[in-house]
Amino acid sequence: MLSQPQREALAELAGRDLTAEDLAQLDAMVAIRNDVAIAAHLSVGRQVLQRVTERVGTGTILAVMSPRGGHFLDAVEAHGDEDRELYWGMDPIRRGAFDPGLPDAQMYLDKLIAAMPEYKVELDRIKALGYAAAPVHFSEVSAALNRAEGRVTL
Repeated sequence: MLSQPQREALAELAGRDLTAEDLAQLDAMVAIRNDVAIAAHLSVGRQVLQRVTERVGTGTILAVMSPRGGHFLDAVEAHGDEDRELYWGMDPIRRGAFDPGLPDAQMYLDKLIAAMPEYKVELDRIKALGYAAAPVHFSEVSAALNRAEGRVTL
């Protein structure tokens, strides 16, 4: 059975609370110290916000939101008459310079979702462009478990 320090170390690596299912699977892996399998398990769904090289513009909006992209752009323009932050937040998209990998861009997309929840699915696709996989390396698992178990680490 996983000790509390082992649980805490693995949860920290995963960047989330571990579920009962996680703990049951990890218990067997930790018992034989299969750090590679542990790293693979903890890596599932783990993502980090990352700047993108391909910026988002109106073409991306039209493609990702098809067939509703044009309607979305018109809706933002209409909301922009009342909310100038929404209007001017579209400027980088108009210029093809919007980077969904920036925290402020993610907040802007959240604001768009709040203002236009009917486009949430499509806007979530744009938000996802700003995230990249962030796998846990097995050496991180080894070091974390060695510390949790009171073993000497080099």
